[in-house]
Amino acid sequence: MMRNFLITLALTGIAVLSFSQGNEKLNVYFKFNDYKLDGISKSKIDSLLHTSAFVKFRIEAHCDSVGSNEYNDNLSMQRALSVKRFLAERHIDDSLVNIKWMGERSPLFNNTTEASRALNRCVELFAEKRRNSLPKKHVIQTGDSLLLVEKLEIGTNFRLQNINFEGGKHKLLESSIPALQQLLRTLKQYPALEIEIQGYICCENPGLDGLDFDTQTNDLSVNRARVVYDYLIKYGISPKRLSYQGFGANNKLVEERTEADRITNRRVEIKIIRK
Repeated sequence: MMRNFLITLALTGIAVLSFSQGNEKLNVYFKFNDYKLDGISKSKIDSLLHTSAFVKFRIEAHCDSVGSNEYNDNLSMQRALSVKRFLAERHIDDSLVNIKWMGERSPLFNNTTEASRALNRCVELFAEKRRNSLPKKHVIQTGDSLLLVEKLEIGTNFRLQNINFEGGKHKLLESSIPALQQLLRTLKQYPALEIEIQGYICCENPGLDGLDFDTQTNDLSVNRARVVYDYLIKYGISPKRLSYQGFGANNKLVEERTEADRITNRRVEIKIIRK
């Protein structure tokens, strides 16, 4: 049963695998005989693009050993192109992206078991950071009344303090309401302000989201961001000014050694889109 669970994660997940010399790498996994990116994979690539400014991307696509060389060459090409098209949708210029497809000829793992074959059905996405540049994300603390929107640049992130949920669920604790009311007042005070609501979880490895006990789906960070989104709409904010995403256990603020650390990483952030 555990083996099947790990295979499922490989089929639908995407993980931060390495960091070296200013570069980052993600492995994007595909289902058997498929080349389409699922929603979770798209969300995780978005998470990578939020972490820094990148100047170059390299895509290397692989297949398992099922099928002929010709068939797998074509399938790995389609997987590489799927990732490249998604980067283009995120305004990454084609000139910054190099692609290579290997079919089954350069496996990352042996193909002797179903688990290892699942790990070979992937695209490696290498991203080279812009040197001597600051990260895009700046997390700041909120005040007691209105957020100081004039001091926030477009693209800035800030963390909503005291937002918390029942363990493993997307149900807000009552203690979270004052912070939501603060955000609501700010949006009403600044009618041109548009934001993206970003959900994060603790206690998982980067690249993974959590199981939502309420829905029995592995999208806990998405559902928690949606709770904030729904709250703001309920109290009069136009959905045209709002969007939301879940980033799972990515972009942790602190190493998780204590419950306080876990609470810090189990958070909701707000990104300024327009003001």
